[in-house]
Amino acid sequence: MKKWMIIAGCLVLFIGALIYFAYPALDAKYQRDMDPIRQEHAHQIADLIREFSDKTGHLPFQEQANEQAFMVLIGHSAEHEDHFANDPVLKRDAQWANSALLEAMLSKELGREIQLPRDPQTVPTYAPNVYIYFVSGKQMTVVSHLHYPNDRAIKYEWNGKPFYSYTITYEFNPSPQSADSAG
Repeated sequence: MKKWMIIAGCLVLFIGALIYFAYPALDAKYQRDMDPIRQEHAHQIADLIREFSDKTGHLPFQEQANEQAFMVLIGHSAEHEDHFANDPVLKRDAQWANSALLEAMLSKELGREIQLPRDPQTVPTYAPNVYIYFVSGKQMTVVSHLHYPNDRAIKYEWNGKPFYSYTITYEFNPSPQSADSAG
C-alpha cells in the first residue's frame, strides 16, 4: 500500500512540475498565435465602422461623442463588458455602451446581421481581452490588446504586466455623396 502511495505522490509531483514549467511556454505560444487574430479582428471592426459611416454620413455614436468621448466595449458578454467599463486603463473618462447596441446599429443600417468579433481568449490573463471602438468628434479608433510588441502598438500596463494596445484610427470626413444619402 505504501508503495502505491509513494508512486502516486511522485506522479502528482511530476504532473505538477510539468504544468508549472510547461504552462508558461504553452501560454506564450498561444498568445503569439492569437495576436495576429486580434489585429485582424480590429481591422474587421474598423471596416464595418467605415462601411456604416460611408452609408450613413456619420460614425456610430458620433452625435453622443460631440460633448464627451464615447466608447463601446466588445467583450464576451454584457457582464464582461461592464466589468471592464470601470477599468481606469480603458475608460479614460469616456461615456460607454455595450457591444449589443453597436451590433444592433450596424445591423440596422447595413441591412444584415452583424456579430462583431471577440478576443479569442475568454479569460483575461496578461491583458484586457476586450476590443474597444472609441469615437471622439469625427475620429474613430478601434483597439485590440496584444501580448507582444508590435510597431503599431503602444505599451501599457494592466494589473502590473505589460500589454500592447494595437490601434486603428480613422478620421471621418463624409463625402458629399454619403452626406446627401444620409439626409
